[in-house]
Amino acid sequence: MVVGGQVLHELEVKCVRASQAWELTDTLELAKLIQQTLTDIIDNIEVVQGDGQAGTIIKLTFAPGVPGPRWQEEKFTMVDNEKRVKEVEVIEGGSLELGFTLF
Repeated sequence: MVVGGQVLHELEVKCVRASQAWELTDTLELAKLIQQTLTDIIDNIEVVQGDGQAGTIIKLTFAPGVPGPRWQEEKFTMVDNEKRVKEVEVIEGGSLELGFTLF
């Protein structure tokens, strides 16, 4: 049996303009903010290569006690600043260790 699908996450940001929110999302500053605020989920975020644009690879290490794989590497496959869209693909670890090739 083959199971396919797509994970989509939209976030409504209140109290700031969309352009201000995208300025954070469009840089690697978002990784720093996530690491600082989601300490119960993310232990570390390392930039393997890139500057936050398409082709950037980051390694996320999950906090101790988080179920599942301990880490994953993600690649930013598309960044569209005009539409404010970023697509990310897990390229190593994470769900791939569980046998998923598409999620």
